[in-house]
Amino acid sequence: MSDFDDLQAGSVMSRVAALDLQQVEQLIGYERNHAHRAEVLEVLSQRRRQLHDVSESAPAALS
Repeated sequence: MSDFDDLQAGSVMSRVAALDLQQVEQLIGYERNHAHRAEVLEVLSQRRRQLHDVSESAPAALS
């Protein structure tokens, strides 16, 4: 996401909706090390929680 530094918190959610957990974690690390925008970190943390909830509720694959 080349323009991530310029995004407002409201725009972040729609942009990160298609990202997987690893990509969201990378953005959280990036944001913490650079702009440290509280609102953006909250949006990213919410997305991370959504991804965790989905992965925990998914049935285990049958072998």
